[in-house]
Amino acid sequence: MQDIRHINKVIEKELETFSAQFHDLMDSQIPLMQDITLHILNSGGKHIRPVITLLSAKMFGEVTPAAQNAALMIETLHSATLIHDDVVDESCERRGKPSVNSLWGPKLAVLSGDFLLAQCLNIPVRTRDMELLDDCTQVVKELIEGEILQSQASVNLDNTETLYFDIIRKKTAVLLAVCAKSGARAGGANPEQMAVMEQFGELLGLMFQIKDDLFDYLPFSETGKPAGNDLKEKKITLPLLHALTLCTPDEKSRILHQIQTQTPNLLENARNMVDYYQGVSYAIQKMESLCEQARSLLQKMPDNEARKALSDLADYIISRNK
Repeated sequence: MQDIRHINKVIEKELETFSAQFHDLMDSQIPLMQDITLHILNSGGKHIRPVITLLSAKMFGEVTPAAQNAALMIETLHSATLIHDDVVDESCERRGKPSVNSLWGPKLAVLSGDFLLAQCLNIPVRTRDMELLDDCTQVVKELIEGEILQSQASVNLDNTETLYFDIIRKKTAVLLAVCAKSGARAGGANPEQMAVMEQFGELLGLMFQIKDDLFDYLPFSETGKPAGNDLKEKKITLPLLHALTLCTPDEKSRILHQIQTQTPNLLENARNMVDYYQGVSYAIQKMESLCEQARSLLQKMPDNEARKALSDLADYIISRNK
């Protein structure tokens, strides 16, 4: 497995600058808001999105202030959406720690997310980067659409693989796509190169979400994350979706009923079905295919240590265990 620390070495100084600026951006004059943002900053996270942005910029040239602004905007937006997601999903944990929602309640969690969203939008407005602002507003629109699609899917349950990929593209992949695109633009890429990098980022995002979805079917000891969360939220992800396309009508009806009613043995039964129909293997094959496509796109880009790090990052995303 690729080591994220080795990947980050290529942009070590740039990440230090990003981290300092991100801490400043999270600051507030209100003590309660300071407590909340400090909790967010201390909750961990590998800053995958800033890493993609800064590496994409460095692949084409220098990591300019425009690249740092893009990284800041995207990570702040990401932090805002995580807080709002925990309210929507009524989640009590985020990265193994209590969520803002569980510590301060949904009202303050929504307001905290709104605060971060305002900080995010202020970056391209203050720097008069209208292209970055356009990227931001488009991403927000798609993130909301993805959340609505997922909400509908959890009611309907009888979903398709096409719908699944549409949801994860909007909920996850579009943000990684804008990371690669905006970083490349700030580094001096031409429009054709920016389009390729946007596609590369989207592929990374699809891989990232499939890997996250796989954790639901792996033991806690392997991932450090509680299993079954998606099933508890009535989300049918790729491993089970594949099994549902192969199982008998009676099996399908039975497991969908168990998801709808949240029967006590749901996780065990879902895992058994996924194992029998090789749903995990199918999802892994999908990830590996997406990874090959991503690597192929990178071959069209300038050959340097940043490109190598982005290729290694693709490997890291599909091999990580948390």
